[in-house]
Amino acid sequence: MTKTMSKITKKQILHLSKLSKINLTDEQIATFEDSLEGIISYMEQVNDLKTKKGVEASRVTDQHNAWREDEVKPSLTQKQALQNAKKTYKGFFVTDYLLKSKNVT
Repeated sequence: MTKTMSKITKKQILHLSKLSKINLTDEQIATFEDSLEGIISYMEQVNDLKTKKGVEASRVTDQHNAWREDEVKPSLTQKQALQNAKKTYKGFFVTDYLLKSKNVT
């Protein structure tokens, strides 16, 4: 049998909240205390399972290589692919900057 973990405390929840930069209300803290207690209780049950005689497995299926071979299939022409684009330049899509930086001109 495994060591039983002590009850999750409000202090521990607040510590996790601070680490994850999430502000929690008192109601949310109480909810997390109950939820985490349930999760830990379940994990303690899993830890108590007798698995010594089980076969160790690195996969849950018999598939060893799920990748398929690349196949060239009919597709859009460049003109078809670009036909609805708002903006193009020399056969490419033009988009706005996704990341703004002081160094980008």
